[in-house]
Amino acid sequence: MILSYVTLGIVISLTALLGISSIDDELSATPMVYEEALYDLHSVESISDRGVRALYAYLLTGVKSELSEYRENVEILPSKFETFYSSALLSTPQEEPQRIKFEAIKRSWTAFTSVTDAVIDEFDRTGLISTAELLSIEESLTEYHQQVNAVIEYEHRKSEEALLSLNQIIENSRLLSIVAACIGLAALILIAVLMTKQVNRFMTNQNELLHHLRQRGAQLLSAQHRYEAIAKELTQYIDTANAPIFGIDANGQINEWNQPASKITGHQKENVLGRNLVQEFITEDYRMSVQEVLQDALQGTETSNYEFPLYTKAGARVDVFLNATTRSDVNSNVVGVIGVGQDITEVKAAQAGLQQSQRLEVIGQLTSGVAHDFNNLLTVITGNLSFLREELGVMSTDVTEIINDAQSAAKDGAELTHRLLAFAHQ
Repeated sequence: MILSYVTLGIVISLTALLGISSIDDELSATPMVYEEALYDLHSVESISDRGVRALYAYLLTGVKSELSEYRENVEILPSKFETFYSSALLSTPQEEPQRIKFEAIKRSWTAFTSVTDAVIDEFDRTGLISTAELLSIEESLTEYHQQVNAVIEYEHRKSEEALLSLNQIIENSRLLSIVAACIGLAALILIAVLMTKQVNRFMTNQNELLHHLRQRGAQLLSAQHRYEAIAKELTQYIDTANAPIFGIDANGQINEWNQPASKITGHQKENVLGRNLVQEFITEDYRMSVQEVLQDALQGTETSNYEFPLYTKAGARVDVFLNATTRSDVNSNVVGVIGVGQDITEVKAAQAGLQQSQRLEVIGQLTSGVAHDFNNLLTVITGNLSFLREELGVMSTDVTEIINDAQSAAKDGAELTHRLLAFAHQ
């Protein structure tokens, strides 16, 4: 009987030792590896966030120190990417989905820096930044943000799976302790005590890990909110721009329509999205030429200051200058066109008024010159008639009537010249 208990105790002791060894392995590896991977991911988020803030600060203010800070963060980030990837592989080795997501983050960040480098070069050269360039920054930043969120979700899911696995180990270890306590000999009590200590230490580490995970989750959520705020600011910038801005996709359907565009046409954004721009909003006589301009932009040939009329919802004519700019995604694939317009209706009306005024001025000058010349001729005629009347003295009735008629006509001619001069003065 004693030998049976001793044999049973040895078997149970060996089983308990194996269980304790398994718990030790989990305690020494998984929690710390996940904590390090999440910390490195937060570091990547923080550095890219600082870089984006510095970039927008430079584009808004032109301060060179902001540009330097942006470039410093861009140079640091690749090494941080590799550090995170190494930590992540320790937690989930040979995970193909994880490697694919990591490569997608690097590609989207590289695409973002390529777009921003081009925008910075243009800004340094001209001191200006176009709406299309801001949109390209927004699109590439959104792509990067989506890839980072995918990795965040993936790491959180794997972390939760690891915690469930560790909880299962805890339950198994507790059951092993109970069995050892009930069946084992007195020597097994020491093993049970040791296992209880190990479990308590594991629970302490697990609580600490959970606390760290919650902190990291809050930090990552805060970074996500910051990116969403940046995207919202860019959208607000487009919507509140002074110029009417519209966008179409590769099929010619409207996908962007800001407030000034709604104001000059009378069509609200929610009523135009998804509709064909040329077929539904351009007059028939200009549809072909406008279609050619947009088609050229879809092929990469941009057009500036193309003039055409729009008719508003109420039927009024609006003259517009259009700049058609190609819109590309982060992989440089053409996805549509951004049109930035300028309402020139009042300018054209002012030009027409000025031309009419200039024509009237020319007519007035011509009329004044003719009137003065004609008046000089009438003065000679009137003087000669008066001279004849004095020289001839007593004249026949017929001669007197002829001279009177001539003087009357000269008087009428003089009155006509006065009216011409009055018209020329006006």
